[in-house]
Amino acid sequence: MQQESRKIIINRRDQNILFPSNAIKTSKYNMLNFFPKAILLQFMRIANIYFLVTAVLQSMPLISPLAPFSAISPLVFVLAVSLFREMLEDYRKHRNDDMINEQVALLYNNYVFQKIQWKEIRVGDIVQVLEDFTIPADLCILRTSDENGQCFLETSNLDGERNLKTKYAITEIQEQMIHGKFSDLTGELQCDKPNNRIHKFQGMLQVDLKQYPISNNNILLRGTTIKNTKWVVGLVVYTGHDCKIIKSQGKMRYKSTHIERALNIIVIVILILQAGACIALSFFTAYNYNPLNFEGKPQFIYIYPDNDKNGPVVTAVISYFSNFLLLNSMVPISLIISLETLKYLQTTWMEFDEQMQSENQPFRVLNTMIHEELGKIEYVFTDKTGTLTSNNMEFRQCCIKGIAYSNEDLLEIFKCDNIMNDLELDKYINFFLCIIICHNVIVDEKLNEFQGSSPDEVALVKAAFNHGFKFLKRTNNSIFIKVREQLLVYEYICEFEFTSDRKRMSMIVKDMQTEQLLLFCKGADNIIWRRLDMRKHQEQELQMSQVSLKKYSKEGLRTLCLTYKQLDEIQFQDWQKQYRSIQNEVALDPEAINKLKEHESILEHELMLLGITALEDKLQEDVPEVIKSLHDAGIKVWMLTGDKMETAENIGHLCHLIDQSTKCFRVNQEDQESILMRFKKIGRSIQTYEKITKKTNKVKKNQLLQQQLQWLREQSSINSQIRSVHKMKINQMSVKSEGSDNHSQKEIKRTFALIVEGDSIYYLLHSKQIQEEFLKIIPKCRTVICCRSTPNQKAEIVGLVKKNLKSITLAIGDGGNDVRVGILGKEGNQAAMNSDYFFCQFKHLWRLLFVHGRWNLYRTSYFVNYFFFKNILFTFQQFYFAFFNAFSSQSFYEDGYLLNFNTLITAVAPVYYGVFDQDLDVQDTYIKSQLPRVYSEFKYHKLFGRRAFAKWYVSGLLCSALVFFVTKQIYLIQVNSESGRVDGLWQLSISCYWSSVFIVFIVIISDSNQFTWITFIAYGPLSILAFFPVFTLAWNEFQSETKHYAYDWLGNAKFFIVIILILGTVFIFKRVVNIWQQLEYPTIIDKVRKEKQELDQVVEQSLPPGSSRQELSELEFPISIENQVQGVYNLSHNMGQQRDM
Repeated sequence: MQQESRKIIINRRDQNILFPSNAIKTSKYNMLNFFPKAILLQFMRIANIYFLVTAVLQSMPLISPLAPFSAISPLVFVLAVSLFREMLEDYRKHRNDDMINEQVALLYNNYVFQKIQWKEIRVGDIVQVLEDFTIPADLCILRTSDENGQCFLETSNLDGERNLKTKYAITEIQEQMIHGKFSDLTGELQCDKPNNRIHKFQGMLQVDLKQYPISNNNILLRGTTIKNTKWVVGLVVYTGHDCKIIKSQGKMRYKSTHIERALNIIVIVILILQAGACIALSFFTAYNYNPLNFEGKPQFIYIYPDNDKNGPVVTAVISYFSNFLLLNSMVPISLIISLETLKYLQTTWMEFDEQMQSENQPFRVLNTMIHEELGKIEYVFTDKTGTLTSNNMEFRQCCIKGIAYSNEDLLEIFKCDNIMNDLELDKYINFFLCIIICHNVIVDEKLNEFQGSSPDEVALVKAAFNHGFKFLKRTNNSIFIKVREQLLVYEYICEFEFTSDRKRMSMIVKDMQTEQLLLFCKGADNIIWRRLDMRKHQEQELQMSQVSLKKYSKEGLRTLCLTYKQLDEIQFQDWQKQYRSIQNEVALDPEAINKLKEHESILEHELMLLGITALEDKLQEDVPEVIKSLHDAGIKVWMLTGDKMETAENIGHLCHLIDQSTKCFRVNQEDQESILMRFKKIGRSIQTYEKITKKTNKVKKNQLLQQQLQWLREQSSINSQIRSVHKMKINQMSVKSEGSDNHSQKEIKRTFALIVEGDSIYYLLHSKQIQEEFLKIIPKCRTVICCRSTPNQKAEIVGLVKKNLKSITLAIGDGGNDVRVGILGKEGNQAAMNSDYFFCQFKHLWRLLFVHGRWNLYRTSYFVNYFFFKNILFTFQQFYFAFFNAFSSQSFYEDGYLLNFNTLITAVAPVYYGVFDQDLDVQDTYIKSQLPRVYSEFKYHKLFGRRAFAKWYVSGLLCSALVFFVTKQIYLIQVNSESGRVDGLWQLSISCYWSSVFIVFIVIISDSNQFTWITFIAYGPLSILAFFPVFTLAWNEFQSETKHYAYDWLGNAKFFIVIILILGTVFIFKRVVNIWQQLEYPTIIDKVRKEKQELDQVVEQSLPPGSSRQELSELEFPISIENQVQGVYNLSHNMGQQRDM
């Protein structure tokens, strides 16, 4: 036995003590290490270290002009919130761990099965599991309640599949335990070390000096459930964290978004700017101190007294850190926690969307940190089965011995009652015998239905049942079937399972009536065809089968080739001896598995073709429409499937991956040199097509202008043409003829599709030269279809594109990408549960990207930009103030005002905007049709980046300068008050503070696109009223610096003049800039809104007398009419632009 294995002694706990217990622990903390470990985890964030340093510096009286609590309290608050969240999450994990560990199991001890908790189970124990109970640890089956040692298993917790699977006890051990006691069972089990391969197990069980090979068919994995079996007794193999279900879970890869990456860079830039500002202020501080500049004495005696011995250098250093503290709000401490709160609320709002749910299946978000990436997707990778299709298989057609039959044809043929005695029907019999013998389907007696992990097999067995061939059950060594009323029994010998590498399944049985050994094999046509015995087939039969195969593929049907072979008993016995010997070798050395596969394939040659089956897997609802919208949005869609090229291409046409304007390039060569030359030729062809299209469109552009002018002259007016819409609707007249000329005038838009099959994919993934040519082509291809690809190849293709093209990708069911989406289906939900988002139908991808994805992109971008804007506006007034206080590091704001600007006063409004704001009404039919176009513009427009940040940064600087200098100049005008006090620092500070707060509110209110009662609550009571009167009046009662001035400013005319003047200036400037931008540089949102207004005017003008607009809105306008209205608008808009030129 090699070192990569473990040795288990049966029923001897003392000798298995080195193995871990069955208790699991998913929590990170305990009562002792929570605080130090959690704190250490929080300070792994650079931002928190920065704020910690700030708090420490602010606690030093020598350099800090602020009270320590103004820096310490926000840090403590942020850390407290983070620690509280960590505590809640870990508490839930503790509760879940305890609930699992304290479940009850039955342990064999002192000749009886006794109740114990799961956490008390040890390796080598013998446990019993009852029906409908969950397996507590990975077990090797010793005995079941079924006399044949059979049991049924539901693995939904493991792989998401609810179809039952069959497992078997070792026949010899089963028989031995029927007459013996488990206490008499002694021996050892040698098996693999714990691993995450849930479908692989190799071991050797030695009992009473006899050895029995153990495979995955004899193993029950933790987390699965016993079904349709009263009880099962098993030997514990792996426990706790060694169990395969826990090993296979892995760790979630952290994904950073483009906003997070840009944010990190911008924070560094701000820190550099902050450091530069502090250096400048410290230089001026040293300059003011230097006696040489002021005739031997400092200018400001009260700041730099004669007895100050620090000197200019030390004073400059102290000034640097003091100003560093005063300007540290340029990087707001509340940004991180506000951003996390925003993502959490966005997640909650998305999950409440009823349009993302159907069939009582919820929409769930499993990764809350990447919502904005949904708005910048460039590539979508999707599987076919269960993703584009419904995975609801139906038997449609078949080809038997070269003759094609429909399902209805077979029903007519099998009306004969005496099938087994009719020699002409032997070919049909063998065909259906292969179907009902060679499979892994089981009969659920409770539900009275067939179940299996493969929907294809279930559909075929159901079809055979409908034609009189009934699969009854399969035991450890027998298969029972019934043809009409005749019961047949076949002895089960062995099975070669289907894998993605083999692409075929074989089963060897013995006919109990004729004693004939038979091998039935089914698989993909490209695998089966080269294993046929061509000498025993008629050439015409094979040709007709090939014709049917191509016909089924072009119709998009899933094909499967069925074969059989009669085996010589003597030769088979020799083969079987070698096979068992290799099995024992594999049990000891897992690396010998390839030798076992080669030995299996020896029998899978010289096969006789029985026929071909064709199953239909219908497309899901709205798949073509969704894919068309993805293409309209500039998103390239790839389909990765295991089907043959003809089937995949036909599905591509059906779901609009390929349309009439698409030029298809096919790559199905089998050698590396030919594949390389083919890709180079495709690259040259695409360049040629692009040149021809460009020249053609240039000519057609001039023709188009002349045709548009002529078309306008023929109309009395554009409005009269538009008003005819309603009349055409009532008379149900087609506008297709009127719009055909206009349609033909559009520019030629050539799109390209690449279809790669089989061996070409292998060389593509393993040849650098081919990859280089491939990567040059795919950016120009709207669609790529990879056929005959294995699951591993699918993941490698996704990784290849992501790594080399640096694009944001979305893959359905695959984890090696930026955004991972799962679809709940019939083949298993494990991929969905491990995804970032999951829903139940492909059509929901449309709303996920075009609605939630785009919303979250612009909302989050605005949120971060706005956060920096308001802090630059607020903080730079402190910088300006330094030039008027002799660079003495005097704080411009009182500590309480400084503390609560971000944490209380301006916190709610941006979060509300980031969760609820809607720039377009996505419920409107016209707006909804334009969302792919809007998405394509948003995808390439950097809403958050260096340029966007620079714009907001400059805006913040200008507003801060406006607030500070206008307020200062007004307050220089001294007016005697009734109290006898003169205006000073705190009056100036409070006026600037009020102006800053209301500017912040004005900006976000003017930028808001939607106003509802929730909006007014968020911007009113929760924001403005929270500032005044709640915070302002309450805080002034508890602080000392401005207490005497708490109410003076309410009666000060200068205060109101400042507020009105500054806010009026900002509001007018903001509106003027917005209007100018909409007129001169309209965004895609402005264009769509204007088009919507034009369309509304059309609707109003087309209303007949006595009709209401609501009545007209209820009518369903033909798409052609909507397109014509859009075309008319674009035409008039283009003419207007030409007149302007």
